[in-house]
Amino acid sequence: ARKALNLSQADEITIMLPTSSK
Repeated sequence: ARKALNLSQADEITIMLPTSSK
């Protein structure tokens, strides 16, 4: 994830994974 998104490294992984849960 980009730093511009201001997400945590953990969230960075969830973005890489299929966002079916969301």
